[in-house]
Amino acid sequence: MAGEERSKAASTGSSGLVRPPRTRLDQPKAPGLKLLPEYDPEAFGRFSERIARFLGTGRFIVWMTLIIIVWVAWNVWAPEHLRWDEYPFIFLTLMLSLQASYAAPLILLAQ
Repeated sequence: MAGEERSKAASTGSSGLVRPPRTRLDQPKAPGLKLLPEYDPEAFGRFSERIARFLGTGRFIVWMTLIIIVWVAWNVWAPEHLRWDEYPFIFLTLMLSLQASYAAPLILLAQ
């Protein structure tokens, strides 16, 4: 009986109004409505780790070297109308800068 009165007094304020139940801080918050799709937060870490491991191999260096040799050779000796990147190789520089701009942060994230 005394316990009921005490719990009743705890749920009502001094003005006699009923308070809503308190949220428990020691319990996880109930999931709410999500507007974005669910994703695995470790997926990007695994992805960057795979790329960083590949960029650090001899296989990548060999492939990158072959692609650059073919690119330069094609744009030097191919017929004029088939070349896509003239002598200073501005497009090649742009592609290598693009590759470095995404590779460097991924390598750093994987460290």
